[in-house]
Amino acid sequence: MGYTSNDSLNSAAKEAIRREWAKEELHRGSIRQAWALEVKTHSDLRAHMDREAALWELQVVERERQWEDERVAMDGERRRWAEEREDHERRWEDERAAMDEERRRWADERKERERRQKEKDRQHQEEVEKKRSEIAWGGLQAATSCTSYGVREYTASLFNVPFGFDPIDECASKPVEIDDHLVSADRCENQVRVFVWFLKLFY
Repeated sequence: MGYTSNDSLNSAAKEAIRREWAKEELHRGSIRQAWALEVKTHSDLRAHMDREAALWELQVVERERQWEDERVAMDGERRRWAEEREDHERRWEDERAAMDEERRRWADERKERERRQKEKDRQHQEEVEKKRSEIAWGGLQAATSCTSYGVREYTASLFNVPFGFDPIDECASKPVEIDDHLVSADRCENQVRVFVWFLKLFY
């Protein structure tokens, strides 16, 4: 009888233990499920974070590529501007040099024209003086009587007056020698006789 009671007690205890184990196993299963859910959530979160990181990395790479493209474009633009500026400065320098050369050429031409004009004027003046030196008085005659007290009229002809010279002007500007005195005509009259001018002088 004692063994039977112990066996029954042992069976009840074992059943109680089994139930307790079952509860614990159920609890552990709940914990495992919760852990599995947490692990899955964590994994999903990590995967999401990895995707975000990968997307961010791609965006960073894309931005860096865009920045590099923009930098290259800006560098190219700066080089183009520098080349245009250098080309502009070179063309301006060439134009300025050409203008300076043109001014020097004009100055040389002006000096040459002035030199030629001076030479021409000198030659012309020499020619005029030479022709004027050939103008001479001739046929000086005194009037038979005085026109007034102490005044006698002399008449002379002006010879060799070149073409283009005004005989009246030449008469007025060219003195004549009378009795060792150089006197100028008081009156000049143009009485042409084959390129001979008759002029009256008063002395």
